[in-house]
Amino acid sequence: MEGPVYTMADAKVWKVFSEGQIQANAEYTIVLEKLQRHFKVSPDKASSLLADDRVLIKSCGCEAEANKYLNALQSIGLLASIDSPPSPIALSITPIETDITPNFNVSAISSAIMTCPKCGTEQAKKAECASCGIIIVKYNEKLAQISTEQDEDNTPSSPTPFARLQSPPMMIASVIIIFLVTIFITASPQGSTIGSSALSQQQLERLKYARGLPSSSADEVRQLLANKDYTELEYELNNMLDALKHDIQWEYPIMKIFDQLSSEQGIQESYLNDWIDNTDSDLSYLARAYFYTNEGWISRGSKYAAETSSEQMAAFKNYHAEAYDDFMWVKSRGKALLPLYAGLVEISRSQQQLNARTILDEAIQHYPAGFSFRKQYAISLMPKWSGSQSQQEAFAQETEAYIPLNPRLSVILGYQAAELGRQAKNNKNMGRCIKRYNEALSYGVTALWLHKRAYCLMKDEQYEAAVANADLSLQLEHHQHVVQIRQYSAHKI
Repeated sequence: MEGPVYTMADAKVWKVFSEGQIQANAEYTIVLEKLQRHFKVSPDKASSLLADDRVLIKSCGCEAEANKYLNALQSIGLLASIDSPPSPIALSITPIETDITPNFNVSAISSAIMTCPKCGTEQAKKAECASCGIIIVKYNEKLAQISTEQDEDNTPSSPTPFARLQSPPMMIASVIIIFLVTIFITASPQGSTIGSSALSQQQLERLKYARGLPSSSADEVRQLLANKDYTELEYELNNMLDALKHDIQWEYPIMKIFDQLSSEQGIQESYLNDWIDNTDSDLSYLARAYFYTNEGWISRGSKYAAETSSEQMAAFKNYHAEAYDDFMWVKSRGKALLPLYAGLVEISRSQQQLNARTILDEAIQHYPAGFSFRKQYAISLMPKWSGSQSQQEAFAQETEAYIPLNPRLSVILGYQAAELGRQAKNNKNMGRCIKRYNEALSYGVTALWLHKRAYCLMKDEQYEAAVANADLSLQLEHHQHVVQIRQYSAHKI
């Protein structure tokens, strides 16, 4: 059979088609009604779109507009597709496969892929970076020389030049990360530098890049939900999920949206119920699952189980049971969505019917470089959640093979040291606490680890260092307790 014939008029036209059928889990009458309501068409016209014939809905001048129409059609339960314009030149960028066979060779991946230590570009291993042109060996030698000179002189090294300062959010994030990489904090007689190792610098580069990617704020998400503008919200999330196939760093803005779905951010359960009632989409159920997950943690509080009331624990488990139902509903539809796996691993701490390791293994098959579900699994291995230090160490070693795919994963290697630091803090051994958090932060920076080290520095009466750590933590994430640490320490200087 001959392929389609294209004319010059088709060169930059994306065509959105209705396939004339409904999705497997949709109901004909509901889809018919939604077509009439959302697209303002007559009953006869709506019926013609469900008559098993492929019908052109819209010709669009750009892919973004076509995707918006596609998402709108899919959100109401209609099977739809896009015909992209022909390209005379084959694309050279291959997306990350979302279905990876269980027996893929991690060591082969690790040995074949490298991350440029300067610009952070992932590429096949070569002597020269294809993006910024540096000679890798010489650049690493220079980094080692700078690190040695820093240790000898007790002064900070110059920051690594950053690539891709593309937007105001990216520029703000870059300033934060430059500050993180270069600032020197006296946390012991010898001092401790944040982000001084090549490993942590790569993590910081990726964190900087990921934080600069566009994502809706809590206020914007709340406004979209309150206005029942589900098409716009699903359009944004679906575009991000598509981008994730090409660049794992889109995980950060995707998770940012789901993580801020809570009453503390002004989100009401009724908003999410309405979203489900109007679209019955996978994303709407996933959003409500995250709302229940976050409300569970809010109800429980952050204290140990012995210091938490039975009412709090009951509310915690009840919310997570609701989350479980919504997560599993999405999973039953055959969707391998990264936030789904992260959420399931997270609530496995309260829902004993879930096996976190099984979920993790499935997630890695689909997203080998994923960070968020690994972070949740690393937390579940803490002794307070019935894990152990040996399990933490084994998981860190397992994760190490994947770091070439995503330098942000180096943070996972620091969780064991951070747990020891937490224990030292609880035992009021501030010197050991500082030492262990120094070790954790050598793998990468998190707001929580800076927060905890700031507290220990304050208790150790190292007030200037406490202020510096608190400032860095607050630039990454606002927390009222960190504000109090900073105010107290600043007053003592």
